[in-house]
Amino acid sequence: MKNGYLKVLVNIAIVIAILFILDVLVGRLGEKYMRWLNAEPRDGDAALVNYNVNAAKPDVAILGSSTAICHYDPDMIHDSLLAVTGEDLKVFNLGVSNQRLAYDYYGLKCLLGRTTPKIVIVDVWASFIGEGDPSFSFEAFRPFANINPNIKEMLINHDAYGFMEMSNLYCFNTELVKLLMSPFKPKGVNGFLKSKVTIEKIEKETAKDTTALLPLSVREFDGIISLSKEKGFKLFVVMSPTLRSSDTTSLSYQYIKCKCSESDITFLDYSNDERFYQKQYFRDISHLNFYGAEFFTQELLGDIKPYILSE
Repeated sequence: MKNGYLKVLVNIAIVIAILFILDVLVGRLGEKYMRWLNAEPRDGDAALVNYNVNAAKPDVAILGSSTAICHYDPDMIHDSLLAVTGEDLKVFNLGVSNQRLAYDYYGLKCLLGRTTPKIVIVDVWASFIGEGDPSFSFEAFRPFANINPNIKEMLINHDAYGFMEMSNLYCFNTELVKLLMSPFKPKGVNGFLKSKVTIEKIEKETAKDTTALLPLSVREFDGIISLSKEKGFKLFVVMSPTLRSSDTTSLSYQYIKCKCSESDITFLDYSNDERFYQKQYFRDISHLNFYGAEFFTQELLGDIKPYILSE
């Protein structure tokens, strides 16, 4: 009987040892794979998240959620700045869908660990630091929890890192197929989504944002501003056009606006700008299409040029 129990314990120990060795191997191979994959930015959510947090070194960085991805054209920004400043600045759209301030702050920290950009544009909306708009959708970042210390810090602070996240096998699980398919995606992209879909009708939402401030998001927003002062890059906080409610009386909006003003940070609000409320400019209620993005990027550049030239 004792020999039977001993065999079971030995077998369990062997299985645990095999899983541990496999987990370590997956972690080391995964890190090498990520570095190889990041030689050049590739299309696809998983590939771009990997490139954004682990490799991108732009001179001009756009941070934000899906509105950042859809609304800011890096090629147009590059050409315009080249014409004005004479500098051939690398521009990359680092937006990641379904994110809030957690990614903007920690994504910026990842970027600053590799390089210091000249310009950073952070796309926000009125309720961005309200309790009704917390950070979410951390699955895309979990493969990097044990590779990138800033991402690990983000997951820990947002209660998205536990015992299971210590395992490389578990962390890679949710995004493994996407990451393995990434080498087959087109290369040389700039993070901008060019959609020519047009919304059927224009209907602006009018709901009010009555949420209280989320303390963690407040700290992250303040952290972005502190990093701009510490590192010396030019920061622009921008609310781009959408058809969703932009309640300028909300606590969140007022905090963003006042914090930027007292910190001498340029805050530009296009959220209630009726110039953009045309059917041909939107793909859905939250996002501009390619035509709207071109118009918006053009207007944005016209507004930020004086701040850039005044340096």
